[in-house]
Amino acid sequence: MDQAAIDEVAQLFHAKVFLSGRLAAPVPHPADAFLVLNTGITPAGWVSQFPPGQTVLLALGLAAHAAWLVNPLLGGLDTVLVFLVGRRLYDQPTGLVAALLWAGSAWVMTLSGTYESHVGAVTFVLLAWAALWMPAAPRTGHFLLAGLAMAAAAATRPLDAVAGARPGPGWGIGRRRPPQAGGWGVGGGATRGPRGDLKLRGYRGPLTPGHTSRCEAHPSRG
Repeated sequence: MDQAAIDEVAQLFHAKVFLSGRLAAPVPHPADAFLVLNTGITPAGWVSQFPPGQTVLLALGLAAHAAWLVNPLLGGLDTVLVFLVGRRLYDQPTGLVAALLWAGSAWVMTLSGTYESHVGAVTFVLLAWAALWMPAAPRTGHFLLAGLAMAAAAATRPLDAVAGARPGPGWGIGRRRPPQAGGWGVGGGATRGPRGDLKLRGYRGPLTPGHTSRCEAHPSRG
């Protein structure tokens, strides 16, 4: 089984745990007979090493008995968002060409057929951009929605969110809307408490990455 498939297995496993109403699965005995790569034992129990964003999306898919549709649907939504943002920032032909190039990308087509977190992170970033750039005159609420979407991206793939968040505050300040741009930070901060609580209970500390907790618990599996 290749590394990408292992990532998907670990995230699907944790999605099933979330769907059961738990943050972590009970510790199996003997643990070494059950643990798979990219999962580990923490004080909370048996968890995957991945941030919770994609895991929550997959849990929603599992609840609808259609986890396999999550990323294909998000990939289609991403194409629409690329078109809308491109049209708003430039013009309709530019948005259409950008959407066609996006939809025809091997990266997009391949990952949209998996359970990987890349697609979910991109969707959240594009939603944040759409909230900022689609309205003719964005208000505080738009920045708040953008911050929430970017925080969801950070809960899915943190470094992708760092890259995706960079244009937002600068654009707001450049448009002479610093008070509204503050909504970006408020929206992003709104999810930090729940996410920090999840990480504190599941991964030893609110700032501890899942893979760090896993490797500390099982150095030989690092």
